[in-house]
Amino acid sequence: MTTPPRLDPADYSAALDRIHDRRRRTGDDDHRGQSEDILETLAHLRRRGVRELVCDDTGDDVLDALRALQGLWWTIRELETWFLEAGERRGTKRSDVGAVLGITRASQGVVDRIRRQREQLDRHIPPAATPQPTASEPERDDQVRTLAAGLIARRREMPEDIAGDWPADTIRDELAGWPAGTPAPHAGTITALRYLLGQLDIEIPAGHPLRELVDQGVALVGARV
Repeated sequence: MTTPPRLDPADYSAALDRIHDRRRRTGDDDHRGQSEDILETLAHLRRRGVRELVCDDTGDDVLDALRALQGLWWTIRELETWFLEAGERRGTKRSDVGAVLGITRASQGVVDRIRRQREQLDRHIPPAATPQPTASEPERDDQVRTLAAGLIARRREMPEDIAGDWPADTIRDELAGWPAGTPAPHAGTITALRYLLGQLDIEIPAGHPLRELVDQGVALVGARV
């Protein structure tokens, strides 16, 4: 089965927005057709039927629905991988995990699933939502490293569950072999940095000492989804 391409999160949101706009222009005032919940909006389209699907100068309902679902596909992979890794960290029995997911050879099967999905996520890192065209590659690498180092140095200011999660550990371990002026680290570290920033972006309120650093990081590596 082919892995779908992973787009900028803004592309998935734009697809849903176009569907919403077409619903309004067709006079469909059902609130479910304007939902920010992708599944609710698409279920509404399905209920309306094939003849209600619109293709106009803004695009096609079918194609935009598939784009929106593609974003959901990647979100589900990220969430499942996170909970599988969390189970490993908490010592959840692999046999229980395997039973939930229908994995045979539960112990090795769960390990293999985590490995395959982590590799898949690391190979298909979404593009940065906010590009930095004025910085050269070495300059941007150093900016990212400085950001990562700043976050880890202030780890105690993060919520305990975020500070103790795998992204922070991954970034901490990588920094020792990632001196300034060297190329960016492997893809898995950038994935961990984006994931960490995504968590902090949700949990850190305005006025918190880390808020400015989190905003800088989100702009630099495109963590907001």
